[in-house]
Amino acid sequence: MAEQCMECGCTCSKCNASSECISLREEIVKLCKKLNESERRTQELELKLRESNLEKEAEHLRIQENFESYLEQNKRLKESYDQTVRQNQELESQVLKMADELQTERSRFDEALMAMTERLIDATEKMNTMEKETVKSRKDCALVVQLLKCNQSLDRNFISKKLDSFPSELKGKLQEELKLKDTSEKTEKSRSMSAVDSNDNATVRSSLHKQPFAQRRSKSVTFSMSEDEIIQNGFHQN
Repeated sequence: MAEQCMECGCTCSKCNASSECISLREEIVKLCKKLNESERRTQELELKLRESNLEKEAEHLRIQENFESYLEQNKRLKESYDQTVRQNQELESQVLKMADELQTERSRFDEALMAMTERLIDATEKMNTMEKETVKSRKDCALVVQLLKCNQSLDRNFISKKLDSFPSELKGKLQEELKLKDTSEKTEKSRSMSAVDSNDNATVRSSLHKQPFAQRRSKSVTFSMSEDEIIQNGFHQN
């Protein structure tokens, strides 16, 4: 029984003896090695391809997630922008409304200010006129009081009688003017009397210092007697 060839599986005797068969077997061996090598490379390439596909899928998923997050951010930003635009429009409308109200209020204030200014000018003119009239009436009252006092020497009740004949308004002014005149006259009289007394006292003191003691004593007695006489005469006159 012929042996089976290890390379091709053939059982013929030629495969073992022929040189051609030997070369063929060597060629087959080489081809088998190449085939195995190509299969190994193919497996490696398939493995790399699967790894590359996995990486690409992971990268795609990551890009997809980033893109979705970017879309979400863009959506939120757009909503925020739209809300800001609406708020700006509302604020702008409110500002314009307030500006119109302030302009109206300013116009009203300007009108009120002009009216108040006119009233103030009129009041100032009236006050000036009244002040002039008051000065004039005061001068007239002073003149009337002087005339009344001139005639009072003949009749003590002359002023009271004449005051009753005047109108009530003029009567009040004349009474006030009389009070002022009497007060000023009393003040001037008291000042003049005090000045005269002080001058007399100063004169007496200076003369006493200059005279001898005996003369001063006699004059002091005489002065005291004269004072008593003056007092007695005053009482008798009263």
